[in-house]
Amino acid sequence: MSHRSKVLLWSRDPGRSANVENILTEQGVAINRIASGACDGVSFKDSGANALVLDFGGGKPIDEQEFRSLWSAAHEENLKIIYLAEKTGTLPDFAPKDDASVQILAGPAQEQQLLTRIRLMTRLETMAEEIERRSETLGTFGIETPYDIIASEKGEARILLVADPSTDFMAIKSAITTTDNHVVGAYTKDMALEYLEDSRFDVIVYDATDNRDALFDFIFALRLDARFFNIPLLILGTQAQIGDPEEIYEAGATEISFKPVNEASLAIASKALIREYRYHRHLTSIYYSARQDSVLDEQTGLFRFGFMMDHLKALVEQSDQSDISLTLAFFDILHLDAINHEFGYAAGDSLIRQIGNLISRFFRGEDLCARHGGDEFVAILPRTRIAEATPAVRRLVSTVNTTQFQLGHGLPPANFCLTFGQAEYEHSDTAESLIARARQQAHPH
Repeated sequence: MSHRSKVLLWSRDPGRSANVENILTEQGVAINRIASGACDGVSFKDSGANALVLDFGGGKPIDEQEFRSLWSAAHEENLKIIYLAEKTGTLPDFAPKDDASVQILAGPAQEQQLLTRIRLMTRLETMAEEIERRSETLGTFGIETPYDIIASEKGEARILLVADPSTDFMAIKSAITTTDNHVVGAYTKDMALEYLEDSRFDVIVYDATDNRDALFDFIFALRLDARFFNIPLLILGTQAQIGDPEEIYEAGATEISFKPVNEASLAIASKALIREYRYHRHLTSIYYSARQDSVLDEQTGLFRFGFMMDHLKALVEQSDQSDISLTLAFFDILHLDAINHEFGYAAGDSLIRQIGNLISRFFRGEDLCARHGGDEFVAILPRTRIAEATPAVRRLVSTVNTTQFQLGHGLPPANFCLTFGQAEYEHSDTAESLIARARQQAHPH
């Protein structure tokens, strides 16, 4: 089975980490377990891994020499390192805690929390890969793109703290306030959303209460607005207040920290989320600047067919060599010929432009959206399995099929139907066969 990412897992207690391994595997993360005590001279070259997870919980602490071997091997291959710990204080003194490559999950960490971190880490890596790959594809069209992927945003970070002032507001504010950030307090959902309208924030910290409905109301209000969709959201609460953590993550939380809050863990978590979000914003800004008119379709602003095919061939080659997941979605506007016949070609062109705009808004920056030709469109989702792509695809189709489109002056608004098909890369697929399988689903008869 293809995977979206690969993780190396070290644990002193294999039984303890078995559940972690099962959860990650079910979600498309390939796991390579590293045997404890067999790390002298270890090398991760050609492992294809994205990260090294060190489980410090349970059993006796890791030997310093063993840790140094793992750390050195990970740094040689530029792997991210994730510490799992019962609490921050249980980490050994010799384990670096403020290194840019390190993430710390303490609490103890939930399996879903680890999965969320790996997904975010993989997405950032995919975005960086896609920038380089698109630059290479643009190079074949004679376009140079000198982008600095390493650079990131600097300056004071802004944290929005949403909490009742009568509870733990001051303790939480103290834990997340440093010389490098500024904390703004909001006492209600409406106040928080107003602040978000007026200013840019790097992370939101939400202190849950016994009212779970209020928590879900805030998450839904936040994630339904495209401007705030990617802002990291850190939820604080007791086990009783949080309930089933998976429900909170599915609603849109980025991370959960259980009370009583460990100030050191909270400070580390907020700092890591800020760093990742700023890198994400930097990569997103590169995506916007990397759009070159000569490879874009004039009507829709999506990539042209030729660029899409060259880029897809490179992605298929990567999937073939590394067994990395890849999904392609195919869309078709039904009965465009009838629209042109009844209302004129200007009306059909207007509909194509509007639907093309919707397609570009419903997918991530690293997903490549293109016009296949006429009334057909393609979205390519790297490092994505078909089950992960389906929600975005269905949201787009549902939106198009329930929207009344303006076709031009003097014409009444009208509804139209968008059909779709999806295909996930299979061994021996070509760019052409992947498109053909998705296209066949969009046109089953």
